[in-house]
Amino acid sequence: MIARVAVLGVGRGGDRVLDYVVPEDLAGLMAPGSVVRVPLREREARGVVLALAERPSPGVDPRHLRAVRRTDGAPVPAALLAMVPWLADTTLAPVGTAAGALLPPPRPRVPALLAWRGPASTRPSAAERALAALFAAGPRGRAELLAAGASPAALARLRRTGAIVDVPAQPVPAPAEPPAPGPRLAPDQAFAAAALVDAVARRQGAFLLEGPTGSGKTEVYLEAIAAALARGRGAIALVPEIALTPQTVARFRARFGDRVAVLHSALADRERGEAWHRLADGSARVAVGARSAVWAPVPDLGVIVVDEEPESSYRGDRQPRYDARAVALERGRREGAAVVFGSATPSLEALHAADTGALVRLRLDARYGSRPMPVVHVADLRVERARPAGPGGLLTSPLAQALAACVDAGEQAVLLLNRRGYHPVCLCRDCGHALRCSQCDVSLTVHADRGLLCHYCGRASRMPAVCPSCRGTRLAGMGAGTQRLVEEVGTLVPRARVLRLDRDAVRRRGEAERVLDGFARREADVLIGTQMVAKGHDLPGVTLVGIVLADQGLRYPDLRAAERTAQLLVQAAGRAGRGDRPGQVWLQTYDPDHPAVRAARSHAYEDFAGDELPRRRELGYPPFGALVTATVSAAREERAVQAAQALADAAATVAGARVLGPAPPPVPRLDGEHRRQVLVRVATPDEARAAGRHLAAVDVGRQVRVDLDLDPA
Repeated sequence: MIARVAVLGVGRGGDRVLDYVVPEDLAGLMAPGSVVRVPLREREARGVVLALAERPSPGVDPRHLRAVRRTDGAPVPAALLAMVPWLADTTLAPVGTAAGALLPPPRPRVPALLAWRGPASTRPSAAERALAALFAAGPRGRAELLAAGASPAALARLRRTGAIVDVPAQPVPAPAEPPAPGPRLAPDQAFAAAALVDAVARRQGAFLLEGPTGSGKTEVYLEAIAAALARGRGAIALVPEIALTPQTVARFRARFGDRVAVLHSALADRERGEAWHRLADGSARVAVGARSAVWAPVPDLGVIVVDEEPESSYRGDRQPRYDARAVALERGRREGAAVVFGSATPSLEALHAADTGALVRLRLDARYGSRPMPVVHVADLRVERARPAGPGGLLTSPLAQALAACVDAGEQAVLLLNRRGYHPVCLCRDCGHALRCSQCDVSLTVHADRGLLCHYCGRASRMPAVCPSCRGTRLAGMGAGTQRLVEEVGTLVPRARVLRLDRDAVRRRGEAERVLDGFARREADVLIGTQMVAKGHDLPGVTLVGIVLADQGLRYPDLRAAERTAQLLVQAAGRAGRGDRPGQVWLQTYDPDHPAVRAARSHAYEDFAGDELPRRRELGYPPFGALVTATVSAAREERAVQAAQALADAAATVAGARVLGPAPPPVPRLDGEHRRQVLVRVATPDEARAAGRHLAAVDVGRQVRVDLDLDPA
């Protein structure tokens, strides 16, 4: 028997599906989906069996095949394995690479129990008779036997003779207790929850749940999940940021207890393995996590929740570049599960899907408990920059005064500056040269505690004494990041206790949770951070939100720049006034009349979407068209240029395609490799996949890497 195995670790360029012989002693254990250990070159690798066959693949000499060594834990569920061809097709990934995304973590080691199988001789010793008495009630753990007086030497001898044997401990299923009751729902929440509960019963339905920040979307999710559990079914709930997972898990566990398991990439292998297998064997029924949790092995899936649906983190940046939202819809269709996307600021793609009937729109009209939305003030930096409040000029006088009043009143504030570090650029004042990363075409960021840091490849270096261009000594940081904002707040409001939340401040595992917990417990007055502070957090003590540079994201060369800016501003503003006290927002901008800024000022994201969708339609951009991006990387620039031109020429032969490029991407050199991009615009996703396959067939040489991305985020 031959097993066709998708093997992890074959390397770049192969499809990672290899043939192996199945030994006779494993034949009865082998089936599609089996996770196995196989030899790979000079080492051992994990893989998943895609299929079994009587003969090797065409062109494979059976005399050269190596054998499967052993099985390795629970198999991939059949429902997930069946999605591998779909995943490979929709992401332009090799089949083996697609299968690797579903491979379960290694099964965690479970302490073995010892069971009695009989004395080692016909005349058992007193010690053996004593052990037999200990085993009278069933298997026992080694520590328990040692505590009862058994010696390690006696246990080792009895194991060698077969008198006692190992019995793996089995997981204990969570008790099927009814969920804890939730709060009384408002009428609009009850209507939305009823629609989802009905979809769970009918085993079909895809929804877009809209509502302003603080309107109680999470309680609607919980009602749908409770309905699934009541029918003996399971659920998956996705959140966009790992930093949001602890808060979500706390709410879910308060409702569903130990039936909740957490899955995300920041967990240790042991923890991920334990959670995966608890879900697979039914010990847990609700999976909560980030993007990869969409593959959770939940049997009889009843509902999938995708919270904060527009977040780009739901798309991966490595093959297979799947979109968790698309996977959720496909799993729901195949497994008869209701799917609900939720956000106060849905993506334009989701809004278009609701307009065309692909998603059923559910609307929450107001904040829970009729709490008012915060009042949004706009500070025009073209005017206010002339009279900054602090020595660094980051906060205008109105925002600084509002911050001081907030702290004096015993309330809390959140300040958003979507830029890490102390200074984003270091310039020579003599010649204007900006210090740049030696491996990436980006400016180095000045950090107060780490020197100069590249935010793309992670390389760190010390601040030089002289300019590498002119040997001048007048090097100075320009601009501001979160570290500098912390310093300015300390100068303006010295009595304020300040916490910082960005990727530099929470590098260690669990640090984000500790920062947010500390702020929620009122251990600080001001939380300063990047976009990590803007979405998903429910902080009742926050009455003031300050957005330091609201139009920063509008300058990025991306078709979704305005959309993402509007979403960030509306979401950040929504952190204020969620408790008993009203909130206010100060929004500092150089462009107060931009539609994204106006959307935040009036809490009218739907007005922004209504303006932006016609522009997308006119240009043929998603959701009214489809894109394929080919990114070429090579150590030598001329190779990247030549390969990109070859891809552009090939794309030009695709019927109905419009080709843009080749052109340098926003970061032309990354981690030592030169890059060029080709953008292909077509009418439909099917045409995009066809164009992608056409480009994948172009021979660009072995020293060039081509990354293809459908509808890049």
